[in-house]
Amino acid sequence: MAVWWRALLMVVVLVLGAAGAAPAAEPTADMLSAAAAKGECLASRDVMRRTHMDMLRHQRDQVVRLGLRRSGAGLGECVACHAVAGDDGRAVAVSDDRHFCAGCHRSAAVSVDCFGCHRSTPDDRTAGGRP
Repeated sequence: MAVWWRALLMVVVLVLGAAGAAPAAEPTADMLSAAAAKGECLASRDVMRRTHMDMLRHQRDQVVRLGLRRSGAGLGECVACHAVAGDDGRAVAVSDDRHFCAGCHRSAAVSVDCFGCHRSTPDDRTAGGRP
């Protein structure tokens, strides 16, 4: 009986590991701003792909639960830097397939719930500020 459970556990681990290892969509050139292309992001592309959700969660915990704010590390800065312009020259919202976050999240079949409360476009009043 113990061998059966071990085999089942190994299959579950392999299936879950393979599902989590699916590569995110490669951002197109128009999804990357000049600042992001110059490497001014908080971390490398590979690190951001693997850990951005943990970074955002950690930032949320520090701000919401502890009242600590750091400049340059919030969702507003990410949105401002990675904004994609639509046909009218204005930044597209997360409902648009061209939105930086939306494209990768759709290809990975992961919902993006940040924008239920936060802006998905840069705040014109504070370029790089909190949305």
